[in-house]
Amino acid sequence: MTENVKENTPIIRVKELEKYFLAKRGYIHMSQYVKAVDGISLDVMEGETVGLVGESGCGKSTLGRTIMKIYEPNYYDADKVYLEDITVKFIDDATAAVSAYKTNEVDFATNLPAYVMSEYQGKSDLVLQPNITTRFILFNVTKAPFNNDKVRRAISMALSRAEICKTVGDDYEASTQFIAKYMLSNLGTGKKFSDESGEMVTEDIAKAKSLLAEAGYPNGAGFPTVTYNYPNNEQDKLIAQAIQAQLKSALNINVELNGMESQVCVSERKSGNFDMTRHNWTADYDDAMDYLLMWTSTSGLNDAGIKDADYDKLCEDATAELDETKRNTIMHDAEKLLVTDKAYVAPLATNKTICLLNPKYTGYSFDSAGQILLKFIKAAE
Repeated sequence: MTENVKENTPIIRVKELEKYFLAKRGYIHMSQYVKAVDGISLDVMEGETVGLVGESGCGKSTLGRTIMKIYEPNYYDADKVYLEDITVKFIDDATAAVSAYKTNEVDFATNLPAYVMSEYQGKSDLVLQPNITTRFILFNVTKAPFNNDKVRRAISMALSRAEICKTVGDDYEASTQFIAKYMLSNLGTGKKFSDESGEMVTEDIAKAKSLLAEAGYPNGAGFPTVTYNYPNNEQDKLIAQAIQAQLKSALNINVELNGMESQVCVSERKSGNFDMTRHNWTADYDDAMDYLLMWTSTSGLNDAGIKDADYDKLCEDATAELDETKRNTIMHDAEKLLVTDKAYVAPLATNKTICLLNPKYTGYSFDSAGQILLKFIKAAE
């Protein structure tokens, strides 16, 4: 119902207003929200009275309280919020995101392609932010020759991770741990989990050759040509070529490279149609167990076909353990079995998120996944 209407500029304009309330916080799965107000638009003119009509619980009070900003003062650290509005644009194409930054359409652009590093080298716009993604080789342990742990250990020990990372650029950092290098310890010490575990694979070609001979392939004799699947992009292609060259040089193993569309690569992995494949994992939550549970015998993410009762027991014990120190020790033991003792996976590197950030803004930060947090940003004085 409307009365006393004056022809004038709106004194209140609401456009596509949304107000969601967190109902259930998700860690492995998506968080769940209640949509109290969703997509409401209205204008209120000077001298105009607008009535909201609707059944109980439809969002009338929430709409009014949101417009009046009654909710916002209850946010923590409200006094540190400096900007009234932040517009977030979802740009699927990374090249388009770079162009948007160059034309001042956006002030922040994240998850950008590698070429940005050379273009912005030495400029304050460029930020390489460590994250909790680990990139690794996954072996299909259900088929020969990768059903032999000596073969897997030999391959992992023959790789020079530092040289592999040099081929792709500064957004890759060599790592021998499966649990990402920048995942914080569960003990609340501020230290990284990897600082406690130390190096888990030592590059040792002589030992790698010895293991391969023990597996029945002296100097690579009789070792079948194996395939390495990878998403067909420039960085993964360079990594694949480096792996191919190193295994040929060190162990006389012939690797056939099989580049394919990313979704096809995932589908082939899920179907078990691979010998070795490029894989990566970003933790869903800040806990080392997120990297370990995926390789238990009953996990739907266990595309390698790992069936290891000792590993399952370690993960079960870590899940049940309430003492954080004891739990941490169990998780380190599980990672050692996964990477060092059985080499079900061969870690290669930790990724860094490539960002372009307008230097006129300060106060931004990043979460452990390398995603930018904008709540406390402000224009530089």
